[in-house]
Amino acid sequence: MKGCAELAVDPDFRTARRLRPGEAPPILREATLDSTLALTVLDGGDARFGAAADALVGDWLDAPPPRLGADAAPGRSARMVIGRSADLDRWLAQHGLPARPRDGDVVAWAQRSAAGGTLALVAARDADALTAARRALPHYGQQGWVVIKDGRASARGQWPAQTQWTRVCALSAR
Repeated sequence: MKGCAELAVDPDFRTARRLRPGEAPPILREATLDSTLALTVLDGGDARFGAAADALVGDWLDAPPPRLGADAAPGRSARMVIGRSADLDRWLAQHGLPARPRDGDVVAWAQRSAAGGTLALVAARDADALTAARRALPHYGQQGWVVIKDGRASARGQWPAQTQWTRVCALSAR
C-alpha cells in the first residue's frame, strides 16, 4: 500500500540554501537584467505617452529590447509592459493575469507569468506622471513593487515568498 503526503521543506526560509525556481518572489531587476527581455508599450495611440515610455526605457535599460505587440501572451521570457493604468488593467485581464496591486501616479511591480517568465509592469496615470517617474523608477529594481507620486517613491515593498510543497510517497513493506 502506498501512502502519500505533501511536505514543505523549510517553509519559513530559515535555512541558508539555494532557493528553487519560483520560491523567491520576483523583483523588477529580475526582468530588466534578463537577456530575453522584450518590451510592450500600451500607448493607446498617444504619441506623448509613447515618447515618455521610450525615454523611461532609455534611462532604465542598457539597450532597447525588442518590441512585442499587446496581443502576444506573456511566456517564459522576461517582458516589460508599460501603459496607461486603464490600458494596462485591460492587458492584464486579457491575458488572465492578476489585477494591478496598487494605485498611484505610477505603479511598477514584478510578477511571474503562468509560463514562468518575469514581468516588469509599469502603469502610469498619463505621460506627465511617467515622465516625472523617469529619474526615480530605475533605482527601485530590488523591489517587488513601488508607487511613484510626484516623481518620488511614496511606497515600496517586496512580495511574500511562496512556500513550495513537495509530494512524497512511500511504499509499505509486506
